Amino acid sequence: MRPEVDGDDGEEEAYKPPTKRNILEAFRWLMEDLKSGDSTEGMISDNAINDILVKPLIPGVTLHAIVDAFHSGTILDLPWAFCAEKFMTGAMTCLFVRAIWENPDITYQGLLDYMHKEIEKVNRARSPLLKVLQRKIDQEPVLSSSEKFNTNMKFKL
Repeated sequence: MRPEVDGDDGEEEAYKPPTKRNILEAFRWLMEDLKSGDSTEGMISDNAINDILVKPLIPGVTLHAIVDAFHSGTILDLPWAFCAEKFMTGAMTCLFVRAIWENPDITYQGLLDYMHKEIEKVNRARSPLLKVLQRKIDQEPVLSSSEKFNTNMKFKL
């Protein structure tokens, strides 16, 4: 359902399931009629995202949300990124993609174990100069779920 706007007859549109195509269409709709000076009004909290994306989940529906907040400023591929590389991701995204690519049959627990081990490797391998100039990678891969499940089952997207 879209919000009512001036001149709208108030009729609701037919239900559109949350498919990739429909979500992208909704993004396009949000971008219609932009004017100079338009802006969002503050941060979208994790509680608001939870209310919209998590609480409505019903049994049997799986939501995978991959969040790498370290480079969150580049998540939308905006045209200006400072200190950017050709392919820029955060440590967690990089390790997640590598784990899936190298281990197509990986389990949820295997995914977490892989990411933990790779972060430790990076932290041990840094040169003494880098250890003085930079902190270690202190990000921690976390898997959370709305329901208890066997983490030894195969990871699926």
